[in-house]
Amino acid sequence: MNFVAALLLLELNNEEASFWVLVNLVEEVLPNYYHRSLFGLTVDQGVLQEYMILHFPKIHKHFQAMFFDLAFVSTNWLLCIFINSLPWDCVLRLMDILLYDGKPDILLRCSLAILSMMQSKILFCRTQEDLFNVMKPKGAFLTLEKGQPIEAAHLMKVIYTKIPPLLDIQERRAKHLPTQLAKLRYSKASPLLHATPQAQGL
Repeated sequence: MNFVAALLLLELNNEEASFWVLVNLVEEVLPNYYHRSLFGLTVDQGVLQEYMILHFPKIHKHFQAMFFDLAFVSTNWLLCIFINSLPWDCVLRLMDILLYDGKPDILLRCSLAILSMMQSKILFCRTQEDLFNVMKPKGAFLTLEKGQPIEAAHLMKVIYTKIPPLLDIQERRAKHLPTQLAKLRYSKASPLLHATPQAQGL
């Protein structure tokens, strides 16, 4: 959340405005992403995993063979809105869409777009270490073949022309809800356990 707050401060140059945009993000746009249980994030990661299996089965099988979980990288992608993973112009485009739409769907579609753009590079990896170097490079942004940077215009084109709308996302979220509630049941008391699906942002 610190990275997101810093982005808002830099772009809005107004502390009060940045605060209220952050409140809107945390409470309305990304409900329970930043809860201590990461409940909302975990639900969307499960949904993202399903979409990866559906649209990119080769990548899914390759991850399985390398004992690599998409959550190893998607946690940072989604929580930080791709700050430190994509160039600044990409992040600003995503933030604009996220605030305009008022829902996190664009973050999942961007994640799928990244898998699409990096598919050949991912499939070329032969070890889990290779995958980490490609999917989570230290101190650098994600890149395409031969280190080519991901450009905002290209990313947006892939998101809106190659990644279909996530029309069944609410149904998929609802399917993951019972599993996540079960995991929370034996944790310390959480208001989420007694919240309605609407209050949980589903």
